[in-house]
Order: sequence, then structure tokens, then C-alpha cells
Amino acid sequence: MTGTLGFDAVPFLLAIPVGSAILLLLLSRSRSELSLRRRVFSFLVRTAIVSLLLAAMAGPSWTQRVPGEPVTVYLLDVSESMGTSLAPAVERVEALSRGESARGRRTALVLFAGSAEIVRAPSVAPITVPADRRRAPGSDRTDFAEGLRVAETLALPSARYVFVTDGRDPLGTAPVRDDVAILVIPSAGRDVAVTGLHAPPAVRAGEPFDLRIDFSATAESEVEAFLLIDDVEVRRERIRVAEGATTARVRSLQPALSHGPHRVGVLVKSEGDAERRNNFAGTSVFALGRPRVLVVEDPAGAGDAVARMLRAHEFDVKRIPVSRLGDEPLQDYAAVVAAGVRAGSFGEARALREYVAAGGGFWLAPPPDPAAAAEYARSPIQEWLPVEFDPSPPKGTGRDPARPERRGESNRKETASSATVALLLLVDKSGSMAGDKLEIVKEACRVTADTLQAGDSVGVLAFDTKPHWVLEFTDPDRKEYIRDQIYRLLADGGTDIHPALVEAHRAMLAHPRARAAGIKHVILFSDGDTRPADIPTQVRRMAEAGISVSTVCILLQDFDLFLMKEIADLGKGRFRYTSSFAHVPKIFTEEARALLAEKRPHKEEEARPTDPTTTDPTGSDDPKAGAAVVPRILEPHEILWEGMPSPLPALRAIHSSKARPGARVPLGAEDRRPVLAVSRVGLGRAAVWTCDLEGRWSADWLRWAEAPKLFAHLVRHLSSASENLDFAERVEVRADRATVRVRIAPGPAGERLRLTRLQPRLEEVPLVSDAEGGRRAEFAAEGDPTQVLLTREEGLPAGAGAKEGGRSENLTLLVPKPYEPEFLPVPPLADRAIEGGRAAPDESRRTPLALWLILAAALLLPLDVALRRIR
Repeated sequence: MTGTLGFDAVPFLLAIPVGSAILLLLLSRSRSELSLRRRVFSFLVRTAIVSLLLAAMAGPSWTQRVPGEPVTVYLLDVSESMGTSLAPAVERVEALSRGESARGRRTALVLFAGSAEIVRAPSVAPITVPADRRRAPGSDRTDFAEGLRVAETLALPSARYVFVTDGRDPLGTAPVRDDVAILVIPSAGRDVAVTGLHAPPAVRAGEPFDLRIDFSATAESEVEAFLLIDDVEVRRERIRVAEGATTARVRSLQPALSHGPHRVGVLVKSEGDAERRNNFAGTSVFALGRPRVLVVEDPAGAGDAVARMLRAHEFDVKRIPVSRLGDEPLQDYAAVVAAGVRAGSFGEARALREYVAAGGGFWLAPPPDPAAAAEYARSPIQEWLPVEFDPSPPKGTGRDPARPERRGESNRKETASSATVALLLLVDKSGSMAGDKLEIVKEACRVTADTLQAGDSVGVLAFDTKPHWVLEFTDPDRKEYIRDQIYRLLADGGTDIHPALVEAHRAMLAHPRARAAGIKHVILFSDGDTRPADIPTQVRRMAEAGISVSTVCILLQDFDLFLMKEIADLGKGRFRYTSSFAHVPKIFTEEARALLAEKRPHKEEEARPTDPTTTDPTGSDDPKAGAAVVPRILEPHEILWEGMPSPLPALRAIHSSKARPGARVPLGAEDRRPVLAVSRVGLGRAAVWTCDLEGRWSADWLRWAEAPKLFAHLVRHLSSASENLDFAERVEVRADRATVRVRIAPGPAGERLRLTRLQPRLEEVPLVSDAEGGRRAEFAAEGDPTQVLLTREEGLPAGAGAKEGGRSENLTLLVPKPYEPEFLPVPPLADRAIEGGRAAPDESRRTPLALWLILAAALLLPLDVALRRIR
């Protein structure tokens, strides 16, 4: 073992001769009575002390070259992209470790993905990778740098680091060092990945459009592509995919699209595909066409006139009773019209308020009952309407005595809503669902049960290799009991869907509550990785028995997307999929609500409306509600037009109210009481027509030839429904897992643009100008899809919009998240063979000597004192 002596500050060594010379000079001039021999010894001792101190100040050290004991640290990639490569990678690590152990060498094991952990410290014993430790936190990423950082915390003097991986390095962190080897375990089979899906940003409803699909394949393959619009299959195509990057076009897709945004997706199926989690992509398209309007009426028939007028102006109108308002996905409608609905029927109206604040439109026309104004004045909905109703009911009024009672109204229950639902949640509880995944599924079951109504039934049947009842069919109102039963669910076992479907079929026909239900529906949640069985035949039997089956698929490594889709198709249900467990509760509740909306259709009463002139409206002795009113134009507004006939038709009565500050009142009475008032509510608008829409008070108005035009203008204004294809085509959206980027190309001078994120909270996103004169924004991707609202205004100076001025249009963008970059078909790392990863060079051990020199000087000091003092 050899070594070298070194100094950090050599100039201090040069001071040693100078110090010695000074001591010698002092000795020669000394008049001490000591003998010459003692003075010489004292000089030598002092010279040694000074030299030692100066040498210590020079920072001396002794460096030895120590041959290191070879230690191999294996870093095993356990990210989700390993897939079929993980098992052979584990076998390779264990085999290499046994070879090292036979030669008496130590080995260590680190598991890494997005994070890393030391599983086995250095030892001569062979490595065994525990089956339950073959995953690491953040397994949806591969971070080589993090793995090496954790491995180096072992502080081994001489080590080599061997990465065992599938070669995917999406973060670009693979180290290039002499002491690092990379052993690539390739995936078995071919890989066909969908790397992008492109659709035009906007299309006109009913017109065909093309899609462009980007592929990346490790070998030439033929794939079957399933095209989905809003999760419903609209076409299948067989596509030949070449090796490498390929683009295919799907031409003349012509689904029936309603006005508004729609999700577009593609799923591909390829025989022998090694990685199935990169077989899908999504985008969105905005259909410009007939805006959808929801007319909520009470009683049935109250919306006859307004529905007929709006349809005449190319609106797509759906009518429902107010009792079904909670079942409707309001975001699918450009505006909601409430005709004849009493305040108490809305309840808290929280969902309606959120819908309007997020950009929707709402138009209220109360019933022709003088007491209705007082009811609205005391209701929560009053807080965000553009008018304040008079809280004092007219004297001597209850329900308007002149209002004819409709047939069956006194004992009205919608026959279309009389059918009850039996909903069975069939959930996978296999071992792969353990931990947070199962907790999320439990919560999804609980909130789905809350979606149902009194008289319905809900059950939960969990399965591994066998079905296990968690909750037999019960009333959804038993919330605590349902929660307690669901939260006892534990994960273990394998996966076998077929016996679970058989048991679901039996229970639906045998259980009294389910058997009596008019609607029998099963939601199956699994990854579809199940034992072989004749599942399609069983699902057909269920469909023949009137039991529909929807599926929710979670995209895990071994998922079978197409089996789950086939089950939904054969079961006459809906197919949903997600790559994140966090989205499962939302999907469950959306599926349940969609079921209720589809299976409980309201049988619209398109009966001929009663002639509004045949009844006498003088049922109230209140002068404000009973006196005839001739509406006047109180202020200009975009819903009005030049050359409107004057005078306007008379109204037999209006509800007493006053406009809120900031509201606009285009039409009002001579005393300026509002007839029509409009105001902003968040990003949307609300309007109140203080008369009725049934003809009791508005007979002359509903017969007026211009009424349909005015009401159509009003609904278009409330909804801000975009009719401008050029505006939509200026918008470009790009997204990855973390970020959404929106760019709007330059447009006409004077336009004002506003971008608002709708979920998980309302938040305006700043738009900044770019070098080309357009506007752009970048923000975090939250939700799947991320929902944003782009508003364009023009026609009035900035700031006028605060009081409803200017023409505006809205464009809703749905931005789906792509799959994790971990599954992108990135070029694999070059295989740096294990022999190339040599151990680090021998360690240099450096020992500081300054302290030892100071100690030696301290020991010589008493000797110097003794030479001078002892006689």
C-alpha cells in the first residue's frame, strides 16, 4: 500500500527556513547563563516547534490508493412500461446476483420508477426480488437519475451500477458513466401505438369531416380502429400500419352531432400487441348547428308555445317536467327555459346556478299565478336572477282561481317517471385493486347510490374468482347502511368476470326489489383481464331478459379493452374507459345519470295548446298583477332590431318586480317595471320574463307574428351559441399530461377574447399576445377532459360587456389527457452490455495531518521549558 504526502498551502513551508534563521539570530544574541549545549538543544527544540506549526498551517495530508472491494448495485426498472419485460428482468437480476455471490462478491438491489428505494443492502447472499415489492411509487414514470441518486446513498467505496430496464427513457435521464451499465430486456412481441388523433376544431352539424390518426409501430401490422363520439362507437376501420411512424386518414365521418362540444376517440386492436396502454387517443370537435335547449315545464304543456317557437327557429328542443331536472346533464344544453315552474320546485337550484355561472343560459317565465312572485322572492334562486320579485303576495290570492286545472294535475305523477330502477354495481376486487385504488372504487359506489331516487334499488356485487355480495338490493335512501356495507370491501384473489355476470343475472330475476323494477341495469367495473369463458353468450342472455350492462374499464397493464367494449355492446349499455382511478367516481355517477336520462324519457305532451283567448285572466284583485300592461322598449339591446312594430302587444298582467343593479331591461311597463330583464351570472346569463308563456296573461303576445323571432334572439343571446365557423377554426389546442396550450390566430380588430377554465373551479386564464399577432395561453391540465370556455366579444368598447353590451359567442373546448409518456414508443436506449459497466477506480483515501503536527509541537513545548528552567 503506497501513498503520497501533499500540502494545501505550500507558501507556509517556505516560512520554515525563515523562522529557523530568526531563532538562530536570537540564539547568537542571547545572554543566557545556560551552557552552550543546553542553548543548542533549546534552539533545536524551538525550531522543531515552529516548523511543525508552520507545516500544520500548510494543510498537510497523506493520500493512499486503496484497492476497492467490487460491489455490484442492480437497479431494476419496475415502471408500468416494463409490462411483459418485468418477469424476465427479475430472473436476469437474480441469475447475475447468484454468479456474483459464487465469486464472493457483494451485490445490492434498488427498485426504481418515478422514485426509488433500496430493497437489499450490499451482501454476499444472492438477490431475491420479493413479489410484493415489484412496484415503486410513481410507477407511471421512469427516472434513471433518481434511481442512481438513491443507489449512491449506499456510499460504497468501489461500485458499479447495472440498470436492468426495457430501455424506455422518456425523461432522458439515463446516465452515461464508466461505472454504469444498462442491460435492456426488450418487450416480447410487437408494439403498435396511437401517438395522436386530429380532428377539425369545428364542423357544421350534419356535414362530414375527416380524422387523422398518427401511429408508431415496431413492425408492420394490421389494426382494427374503433372510432368513438362521446364514448359511442360510430365506425370501425381496418388500417395497415407500416413500421415506424405512420399517418392514416378516416374520411367522411358523419355522425349526428348536436350543437356544442363532443369528445372524439380512437381505440385500436392489433394481434400480438405487447403494450396495450398506448392504443388510444382522444380529441374534441365543436359542432355548429342547432343549439340544444332544455324546456323545463310545470305543469305538462306549459312549454308548448315557447318550444314551438324555438323549433321554428332551428333550435333542438327537449322538454321535461321539473321533477327530472336533476337527472339532466345541463352542460349539454345551450340554454334552459323554465316555463310555469313554481319556486319551490327548484329547491336549492345549486346545479342550475353552477351551470349558468359556467357559461350556460337560463330563462325564467313564472306561472300565471299572482302568488308566484312572492314565492320566488323567498327562494334561493332569487339571489342570482336579474329582478327582485315583490315579496308581498297579492291580497286574497292563493292559486289563481281563473287558472284552469289541467286533467290529472291535482294528483299528478309523471307516468314516464313511474318506472323504478334496479342498479347493480359489479366491481372487481382482485388483488391488483388493493390500496388507494379500492378506496376510490368504494367511494364511487357510494356516490352512485346517492344518484338514485326513492323507490329505486341499488346493490353491490364484488368479485375475484368468485362473486361476493357486498350490498344486496336496498333503497338508496339508506345512506349510512350502504356506506357501512361498501366500506367493508377488501381486495384479494384473481379475476373471473363470468361467474359474477351469472350471479348478477340470477339476482336481477330472483330478488323481489330487482324483479319488480322496470329498469334493470348493471355497471361492470374491471380491467377485463379475466379467465377465458363464454362471456358474450352470458351477456346476450342478460340482454334478452331485459338487463342492460354498461362497462367501465381501467387501463392497467393486462386490461382487455375490447372485451369490455363487447360486453357493453351486447348488453345494450355504455362503454367508458379511463387511465386514472381518480376519474372512476365521476364516470360511475355520469353513467348512472345518463341511464336515468335515457331510460326515463318524458312523454312530451305535444297537445294543442288551449286557445289563450278563451279564459278570463281576472282571477286576481291585485292591481299590479291584474292590470293590463303594454310593454315598451326601455333601452337598446342586441335582441331587439330596427323597425320593430310599435306598439307592442299588450300583456294582461305581469308579476310585480324591480330590476337589480347592473341588470338590463330591454322591455318594461310604462312605470319601468321589468317585463324582460337580463343580467350576467358568472360566465353565463339569466333572463326573467315577468309574464307567463302559457297564454293566460300573454295571449296577444303569443299570437304576435314577431314573438318567435324575439324569443329566438333572446335564447341565442343567453346561450352565446357560436355560429361562426371561422372563429372556431382559428383555435388550436395542444396538451400533454400536465399542460394545456391554447392559441387563437389573429382575428378582426377590436375583438375581445377571454379564456376561462371551468373545472375543477371557475378561473380566468390570462391570454398573452404572440409574435404573429395571435393570443395564447398555457395552464395546468386538470380533469379528463380539461374543460375551458373561450368567449369572443365585439361591437362595443371594452367594459360595456359588464352591463351586457356587445355581441358575444362562446366556444367550449374539451381537452382529453393523452396516456402517460411512459407508454410512448420512444426509441429504446442502446444496450450498454453489463461487461461494459466496470467498477469505479480504486478509492483514494486522504488523511489530514495538521492535527498530528500541532499535537507534536505541543508535546515539545514542555521539553523546551525544561531545558531552560531546570539547572
